[in-house]
Amino acid sequence: TVRVKPIAKFPSVRRDIAFIIDENISVNALETLMKNTASPYLQETELFDQYIEKNIPKGKRSLAFSLAYQKETGTFTDQEITALQDRIGQALKSQYRVEFR
Repeated sequence: TVRVKPIAKFPSVRRDIAFIIDENISVNALETLMKNTASPYLQETELFDQYIEKNIPKGKRSLAFSLAYQKETGTFTDQEITALQDRIGQALKSQYRVEFR
């Protein structure tokens, strides 16, 4: 069965988020938390960088994600995106005690 999704009428907005976190926390758990926090607007999360070397404390890793937001009713304003990013940041701090880079 082929499923077709209509092309979005409004553009998506991409923002990055980077932080240091315990190395035993799964990327899947982080993506789930971010999507649940910014639902229904966060459409995609993509891990694009992982660093575990110099300047990162032992037992930690640095991760960077690209986040794609989109809504069906219009284009996001900078204030709306900033609010969503802040909401995700607070959830990550609260749940996993991340340190932002």
